[in-house]
Amino acid sequence: MTISKRIIDKTGLTWGDIDEILLAGGSCRMPMIPEMLSELAGRNIKRRVEGFNYDTAIAIGAALYGKQKGCVKDIVSHSIGVKYVHEGRHLIDHLILKNTHLPLRAERRYIGGPNAILDVYEGESEHPDECIRRGHIPLHNIDGHVTIRMEVDVNGIIKVFANPPGVKLVIKGDEIDDQRLKELLERVQAVVINL
Repeated sequence: MTISKRIIDKTGLTWGDIDEILLAGGSCRMPMIPEMLSELAGRNIKRRVEGFNYDTAIAIGAALYGKQKGCVKDIVSHSIGVKYVHEGRHLIDHLILKNTHLPLRAERRYIGGPNAILDVYEGESEHPDECIRRGHIPLHNIDGHVTIRMEVDVNGIIKVFANPPGVKLVIKGDEIDDQRLKELLERVQAVVINL
């Protein structure tokens, strides 16, 4: 609901300026999505539009966008930062901002106490409890300055390096092994058969 309101505010439009609202993506199968949009827009939302497939709409839209632009660049989908303490409060300092083109690299220097722990978070908030902790590593540093370098490659793998030398943290996306993938596919097929 918040994202929908934010998008309308950013465009400077009102719900009355929009001719048609098309549902796209698998989550639109949940009844709460069209109900929420109906409440926000003040009118009924069509669940089915002839000739439009909401399961493939996003992929088709991305392909059309790529053709129109001539190329599509990968971006980082969420801001990435490290936790630090400021006036007794734990906060996130975002070294990498969402929607930045991949690959990318950022570096920042901090004052750290001895044997600090480096916590890496993903999310847009400056509050750690509103973000996802992606990894942590002890720095084994002495009291003083610590330099943190963060890299994200074209595959979305996050690498964090810290000075003193030798400190490295690699964060990969969730990987699913073959057995887990087989179990998930069986569960999905069972649900589809029961529909």
